[in-house]
Order: sequence, then C-alpha cells, then structure tokens
Amino acid sequence: MVSKQPLVENSLVEWFDEIFYPFTAGNLGTAWRYQQALKLYAHSVIPGLLENILVVDSDVVWQKPVEFLDCEGCGLYATSDVLRDIQGYDEFFLKVLRPLGIGRFAGDKSAITHHMLFQKNVLDSLLADAQKVFKKPLWEVISTGKPSEWELYLNYAVSRFPGQVKFRQLKFLVTGDITEALNPNDQSVDYTVCHSHRRKGMIDTHDDGDYHH
Repeated sequence: MVSKQPLVENSLVEWFDEIFYPFTAGNLGTAWRYQQALKLYAHSVIPGLLENILVVDSDVVWQKPVEFLDCEGCGLYATSDVLRDIQGYDEFFLKVLRPLGIGRFAGDKSAITHHMLFQKNVLDSLLADAQKVFKKPLWEVISTGKPSEWELYLNYAVSRFPGQVKFRQLKFLVTGDITEALNPNDQSVDYTVCHSHRRKGMIDTHDDGDYHH
C-alpha cells in the first residue's frame, strides 16, 4: 500500500510512504493522475519488488482465481469492450503515444480493465523512452490532460515487447453497489469493480483529469 500514512492494520499489507516518490500529488494536479504515476513508478521507487508486479485498483473484488503469467513467464492480459472508457483520450493518444512511436493495438478494444501485470523491463524502457522523446520524466508528461496508465503500458508493451504479451479474456462488472460487487448476481464474472466515485453518483469522464457528477 502506498499512502501518506498506514490506512489498515493488517500484517499481510506492507505500507510504503509516498514521500519517497520523485513527485507529489500537487505535481500531477489531480488525484486521478497522481495514482497513475504512483503505479508507473512503483518498480523504481519501492525496494524489493519482483520483476512481475500486479497492479490492481483497490476496489477490485476477485470472484474467481485468475492467473497473470503463463508457464514461460509471459504476461497475461485482458481487454474491455466498454469503448466509452476510452472516449476523450484522443489528445493523449496523439501527444503521448504517437511521439513514442506506438499506436493503439486494437481500436475496438480498451486496455482499461482496472488491473494489469507490469513487468520491470518494460517499465524501465518506457521511462527511458519518455525521457528521451519528451526531454522530461514520464510523470511530467502525464501531469496534464487525460492520460491512461493502462492504455500507455499495454500499447507500449505490445509494440516494444510483443513476446511478453499474451491475451486471454476476463469477464468483469463495474458497479456502484457494494453489495453487488461482493456478491454479483452474474456468477460468471471473474471480478467486480466498485469505484468510490460510482458510489457517489459520479461518472468516469475525467475530461480534465478528474471525476464529474
């Protein structure tokens, strides 16, 4: 857990103070962009992390066992058919993905699945390429507008490290109802997602990098 102070008392949860990151919440402008940067830099800041890092939104509830690596150490990834999740990202695709020399691997799919396996060598290469192309660290590149860490990582991995990416689909449900998230009516889902802003009646536009009613 990365935060300003420990939020839970559980011996199974390891806490890391966000003060050790090379940027602050204020540098990213909004909490939504800040949490993306925390994920993308965790491997380079938090000591002792393994080569494969599973990043999961904190409000994901796994309903079934899921594997994220195959027997050869290749990452297993899912995509989403919810195309509205990538609405409004055109500027991000144009100003960040394109200069990096990558495009979207599937125009009719979204990489926004609320979790993703990050691999250290891919992240190291991404951070280095961003510094080379933009002449500034990646966290500064995504400090304005409407970025997506999921779209950035997966499209980069598919383009630069195709041998480390395999796809398998997972079925998930996004809801604002905690009861449904814990005990979904649809027993076929692999996981559920219950974002706090959904519980407050907000939608996922993030047009200016934040949540909206």
